[in-house]
Amino acid sequence: LKQVKATNMDETTHAASFKKHLNDLPYLTKVFALILGASVIVTNIAPSLQDLLALVPAYTIPCFWNIVTSGFYEVSAITAIFDVAAILFIGKKLEKVWGTKKYLKFVLLVNFLPSIATFFRCMILCAITKSVFFFFKQKTAYEILA
Repeated sequence: LKQVKATNMDETTHAASFKKHLNDLPYLTKVFALILGASVIVTNIAPSLQDLLALVPAYTIPCFWNIVTSGFYEVSAITAIFDVAAILFIGKKLEKVWGTKKYLKFVLLVNFLPSIATFFRCMILCAITKSVFFFFKQKTAYEILA
């Protein structure tokens, strides 16, 4: 009986510790981690949404938001777990030091510039190779930076 009581106390302590760590995270860091986690779930439940979230140069003109969403778009659950962990660890520090507005600008800039560069790189490759392969290829966050 004492062992069962100790186990219950450990579980309560762990739950309280987890809740404390979650409450210590800055707001925007939580939001970014949630968006990234949700993107994996959504794209696995509804694969047809992948073209709206990933950077696909052919669809960027009507779906201009994918320049920003492609940075938060992830297909692999394992990669998303590491991404969320990185956002929680690094974002917690950066948002506290820089403040929410500066951290938001940083994240948007880090997502926006590589997406724009990738969009134009694909356009140039389409023009050089005279192939539409690059025009319709989906790009995720890691493919953009690669």
